[in-house]
Amino acid sequence: MTQALPDKLYLYCPPAEALTVLSSAKLNTLSCDKINQFFELGAEQHAVTDVDKLRRSAIRHSISLIFGPNAPQGDTALINAIKRWRDSERFATPDEAETVLNELFEKMLDQYVNERQAQLEQWHKQAQKLRIVPLYEKYDDLKLLAEHGDNSGCVVLCFEVNQGSAWRLVRAVDYRDSRPEILSLKEQLAALIYGNKLNPANKLLEKLSIRARVFRSEAQWRSFYPDGDTQLTLDDCALSRVYLGPELKSEVAEQITALSSDKLSHIKLYQLDFAEASYEIKARALKPDNDK
Repeated sequence: MTQALPDKLYLYCPPAEALTVLSSAKLNTLSCDKINQFFELGAEQHAVTDVDKLRRSAIRHSISLIFGPNAPQGDTALINAIKRWRDSERFATPDEAETVLNELFEKMLDQYVNERQAQLEQWHKQAQKLRIVPLYEKYDDLKLLAEHGDNSGCVVLCFEVNQGSAWRLVRAVDYRDSRPEILSLKEQLAALIYGNKLNPANKLLEKLSIRARVFRSEAQWRSFYPDGDTQLTLDDCALSRVYLGPELKSEVAEQITALSSDKLSHIKLYQLDFAEASYEIKARALKPDNDK
């Protein structure tokens, strides 16, 4: 089920980056390889399953169709051949069918791999061009503050995503146990045996919105820019608030406070503090006209 886009989403920044964004009033987007970790899908992964593995899987599946209780559905050359073999009882044993299928799939896979190559090149081309901004549902997540900050602390920017024109293509991250693939073995089998159409580029954003379930508590969203936009203006992003992270260096806080009184006078400024003897984080207004 598609999640409703929250009214506000948050970007965690190390202090130097936050100062650059706020002083320039521009936000840089990132490539997918900068966003995703090494075990996630990126622009450089290859897609075609090991050909021997695909051939063995196709043979096993075809044997199950030949000797299964029901005739297969479909109208491809292979499915029609399997229907004829079933009707004529061509094969007495699975081993006998495997010999014929092995020769057949060796020929079919040569053509299949060639057909996939052009599609994969298009996928890689689009993935390399794509730019992303990672956003989060919470501004007070201690783990995110530690992960995205540095020795000087962390700054959190708040965007009104339903108002900013920069946020036209935002998707919630899908946290799963299974790792994403450009083309899964199941998808490739369906194409090889049943003639299903494959166009990996059509699922580019879907596949690049998948992360491991272990990260689910971060509640990340991703704003995508298929045309390769490398920079967004803060006006288009609808920046509304800035949160100064706990223990932020005083000189950084002073510079951001000065900016919020000058060129960014419309934004609301908050200080994030630890509650007494606790890791709980509280937001404290730093400008008299702030309202949470």
